Amino acid sequence: ARWYRPEEARIKALRNKYNLSVEEYNHMVEVQAGKCFICEKPYKKLYVDHNHRTGRVRKLLCPGCNSCLGYLENRTELVQKMLEYLELH
Repeated sequence: ARWYRPEEARIKALRNKYNLSVEEYNHMVEVQAGKCFICEKPYKKLYVDHNHRTGRVRKLLCPGCNSCLGYLENRTELVQKMLEYLELH
């Protein structure tokens, strides 16, 4: 039986999904000082944010910011309405 190896799976996912090497990912973590690019909180595991249409890698984000951005991507009118709502209330 072949055992699941998380580190090997991570390396393969970085390469296949984002065309990133582990060294490139680690360099991004270093440049961002281990912090989410948006909220600036430190995290042990940062997610690769990318443009869903082009596949272009942008920055590293925490789980919350990555999920939120993924939901709101290409919905700038919704983002504007949310900002207006927060300012009003």
